Amino acid sequence: YMIGKHYENDLSWDAFDTASQEVLTFLCGLIEEGLSQDLFFPNQGRHLFFPLTFFEQGVELLMNLEDFHFEHQITSYENLLFHDLDPDAELFSFSVQEYPDYFEMEISESERINVFYGGAVLFRKGNLYLLNPKQISLLKEIKELPQEERGRKCLQFDNSDRDRLAACLPLFGQLGTVSAPERLQIRPFSPIFYFDREDDG
Repeated sequence: YMIGKHYENDLSWDAFDTASQEVLTFLCGLIEEGLSQDLFFPNQGRHLFFPLTFFEQGVELLMNLEDFHFEHQITSYENLLFHDLDPDAELFSFSVQEYPDYFEMEISESERINVFYGGAVLFRKGNLYLLNPKQISLLKEIKELPQEERGRKCLQFDNSDRDRLAACLPLFGQLGTVSAPERLQIRPFSPIFYFDREDDG
């Protein structure tokens, strides 16, 4: 077997530590699915690619290795953290201002957000954020919005669209923080009914 530039004549399972054995078992499982090895090991096996379904599990196993580091642009990370995307990540913010004839939503995005897997995974400062299908769809729409001269992304809504805008705010709230006038905010509530029974007659 060739490892790097050296040939190993005698390579046994026991030569690998437990973390390495777990990675090898995982990789063998990928190949056993019957898919082309070029999918997982492109560039004649010099690179490793995980489809989205296996991404988190594969990276978690790699992080258990003794000498793991992830290099991205000019920064190296020894550990990566996975999160489901929620407003606490502060990657996006949506601010709605009310004007006499319309509402305007300004969309802000944190700097240096990298998008992987067509928007299903976002990366920023060692954190990987996993998006659900609704978030992926909304993010795609936001990315396609044109930027104004000052680099802003804005949406405008007529007063007649007020109810539709209010109904959409919780959806934007799945991607980031939302600030909007009080009358646009739909708050959850639980109704309580009390019935008093009266006797006939």
